[in-house]
Amino acid sequence: MANILREAAYWAGTDGVSFLCSYWEPDAGPWQEMGGEPGQQRVAFHAGDIRTHVYRIEQVRVSANATANRKPDYWVIRETIPRAEAIARYGDRVIKDRRDPGYDSGRLSQDRGLERTGYLLPSLDELHRDQDTVDKITVFCERSEYLASGLSMVIVGDALVYLGVLLYGVVPILRFADGASDPAFYPQPIMEGWIDHQMRVNAVLSKWV
Repeated sequence: MANILREAAYWAGTDGVSFLCSYWEPDAGPWQEMGGEPGQQRVAFHAGDIRTHVYRIEQVRVSANATANRKPDYWVIRETIPRAEAIARYGDRVIKDRRDPGYDSGRLSQDRGLERTGYLLPSLDELHRDQDTVDKITVFCERSEYLASGLSMVIVGDALVYLGVLLYGVVPILRFADGASDPAFYPQPIMEGWIDHQMRVNAVLSKWV
C-alpha cells in the first residue's frame, strides 16, 4: 500500500488530485485448499483479496454537482487497454463488432516522453504504442431514490461485461488531493504556485553561471 500511496501522491502533486479505486482480485490473497476426501487430490487456490488502483485526473469524470466537500452523483472512469488483454479477460465479444482490424481508441495521454540530457524517456503510455487498444468504461452511480442499491457498469470495447448494484453499498473510489485550499473537485495544483519563483531562481542561476 505504501507504493500505491506514493503513486497517488505523485499524481496529486502534478495534477492537483488523483484517485484510488478498490476492487476485488480473485488471484490474490492467502492460499486455501479444498478436497481431502479419500482418493481425492487436494486443490489449492487463492482466496482473493482487495486491491487498489490509482487513476489519473484525465481518466476520471464526475457529475457536475461534485466539489471537494460534496461527493459526485456518478463517476465515469475511462481506461485504454490493449485489445489482447481485453480478449484475455473478457472474451472476444469485446471486439466482435469491430469491422476495422486496426481499431485504436487512442491513448489517454498524448505525451511522447520527457527529454532529459539528450535522451527521450518513455511516458507511462509508451507500452501501448503500436498496439491495438480498446476503451474500458466503468460507471459508478451513488444510491438514490431511483437506484436504491446504486449501480456499477463496465463496458469494454463493444461489450457490456458487467451490470449490477454497488458491491459494497458505496462507490469504491477515494479522491486524493494535494492539500490545496481550492474547493473545486479538480483543484489547481499547489505546485503551479511555485512556477514564478522557480523561473526567478532559474534566471538568477543562469546569470550567475
